[in-house]
Amino acid sequence: MSLRAFELPTARCGFRHQFWKDNHWDVNWVEGTPGNPFLEKFTDLIIVDPLESSEVLHQLKQNPQDVGRLHFVDSVWLESGRYWPRNFYEEVLRELIVRIGQRLDIAAVAYVAGTGPWARLAAVAAFELGYRRVSLISNDSPKSQQDIQRLSSFCFGLEIEILATAEMTLKPNNGSLLINTLDLQADRDMLETLLYLNFIHRPGLIVDIPFTFQLSALMQEGRGAGFDVVSGVDIRGLYDYLILRRLGVEVKLEWSAYVAAWRAFLDLLR
Repeated sequence: MSLRAFELPTARCGFRHQFWKDNHWDVNWVEGTPGNPFLEKFTDLIIVDPLESSEVLHQLKQNPQDVGRLHFVDSVWLESGRYWPRNFYEEVLRELIVRIGQRLDIAAVAYVAGTGPWARLAAVAAFELGYRRVSLISNDSPKSQQDIQRLSSFCFGLEIEILATAEMTLKPNNGSLLINTLDLQADRDMLETLLYLNFIHRPGLIVDIPFTFQLSALMQEGRGAGFDVVSGVDIRGLYDYLILRRLGVEVKLEWSAYVAAWRAFLDLLR
């Protein structure tokens, strides 16, 4: 019997459906929304958009510590008759940074572009990997202050600051990691700021979290400048792999082979 999965509209990914179907990974996608998905318990898994973490967590009575403290949720699982929120992207981000950015100088600064759930996740991933200095690149200081307040409650020893885009051109190249969480096509000021890459040195790693069908301008610039890069395609691929394994679906591929197959599948659709 195939397991049932449902995606909230803002988290839907048709490419994922086709890729799994082509590879005979048996997951039954539930179509439509019969009432409140968090109350009806009609599916084993609900994939959600982390940007809606606050709304999702508000509807659930039980929140594990790792989800509640970061206020980040990417999926909800039916366990023993109850729905439990989970955070898989933290493991995904940490794993990819370790695998691809093996020579990173963790004594340097980790730069995170954006605010909200994804920015908090990125900062925590850097902290867990040993970074003790994080700079949030944001033109929305009030939201960034909220993020800092939440992070400071459990990231002990982390030095964190807020930098507006106008300040970035004056920064020395004191960073070894840049994680972008924003749709840069919708924020040209941030895009132009990040493309300078004057604040990050080699060896360095650039991570672009948003899933884009084409290789983003930031990824192209980073790769051309000799930096290691992690794209949104890589991130979504490893996330989906972990979800399949968590569902108990037999995937006869190591995660790196799965991500490579996922990338090749998307290349054929271009």
